[in-house]
Amino acid sequence: MTLLFLDISGGEILFIALVALIIFGPKQAGAIARKVGKTVTELRKATSSIKDEIMKEDVEMTQSISKPLQEITEEAEQVNLMYGLDNEEQLNEENRDKKETDRATTI
Repeated sequence: MTLLFLDISGGEILFIALVALIIFGPKQAGAIARKVGKTVTELRKATSSIKDEIMKEDVEMTQSISKPLQEITEEAEQVNLMYGLDNEEQLNEENRDKKETDRATTI
């Protein structure tokens, strides 16, 4: 097992636990382990809460952008229908105009 944010492997954790046991003794080492466990749990909860909040904001932003974008797309389709253009004809016109512009600039 590797803790990516600290880059500590299982053997290193075992060594740290053994040193803590020697220095603090079994009674204090247990209390310290409980405090570390609670701290890690709180850190995970906070990280999860932040992640959930970011995801919620992302969904809200996507929804607020998608509605106006859909309205613009529908209006553009209506304009195309009014003038009898479909997307393929419009693309052909744009390509033809671009080719004519390119020819004019090379001459």
